[in-house]
Amino acid sequence: QPLFSRQFHEYLVLSPIYPLYFCTLFRQCSWLIKTLFIIICSILQLYMLEYIWLTTNTYFSSINALHHYTAFTLIIFHNFLLIILSYIHEWLEKIDFIWFKQIDNERLIIIRQRNQLIKQTSFLLPLRVINYYLDTNSNLSLSQHYHYKYEQMGLLYVRFDLINNKDEYSLISFINNIEYTLKNNDKY
Repeated sequence: QPLFSRQFHEYLVLSPIYPLYFCTLFRQCSWLIKTLFIIICSILQLYMLEYIWLTTNTYFSSINALHHYTAFTLIIFHNFLLIILSYIHEWLEKIDFIWFKQIDNERLIIIRQRNQLIKQTSFLLPLRVINYYLDTNSNLSLSQHYHYKYEQMGLLYVRFDLINNKDEYSLISFINNIEYTLKNNDKY
């Protein structure tokens, strides 16, 4: 009873599964780590197949040296392709990360431009109210309701159009009330 009781072709079919398993198991690792695992796995595969071939070639005369070393070459080629694939996959993930980062930066630039446009075109609200209103970095409650605040800002502009602009004192008191509400009420 030999140590390995299966036939040679069964080991030949099972041997490429181990590097694939390592590639899926260590998918988030660097391609260098995957390469190290694949090389170790290749050495073990080839050693096992050589041992099995040496112990079973007397029983299976159909397996000759050409078939055996062709299988070795195919296993090495398969593992080499896995190394290249892991390298390409890592670079594609880096490109995707850079692309998403660029999209986020463009989105932030658009938001900053929109905020600047609101600041430049607002003649009714004081600049400190607008800055407080649009500043989402310092106040977490504002950042949670960021898009909702833009809608509220539009409603404030609509309400200002309804006020009689001839009465400047009532307009100033109205703005002061809005500023006080924005600073002291978490809901707004």
